[in-house]
Amino acid sequence: MPDLRGGFSHIIAALTAEGTSHVTGVEIIARGYENFEKKLEALGAKFEVLARKQSKTPKPDAEIEIVVPEEVEVQG
Repeated sequence: MPDLRGGFSHIIAALTAEGTSHVTGVEIIARGYENFEKKLEALGAKFEVLARKQSKTPKPDAEIEIVVPEEVEVQG
């Protein structure tokens, strides 16, 4: 991630892409946006934290996988 705003644009792109996206290097976002994972969840984002880096900062450093569920056709 080049910087905070650029990094968050990667997250937004991954959330809008089809399929599953892997986003790494999101430590800068975790430090720059307080509770960013909870904020993404509040917006309806579906993601899974795959690994957290050990950090001396109080905010979590994370690598996340953004999972987009497959659409299923239901016949009634």
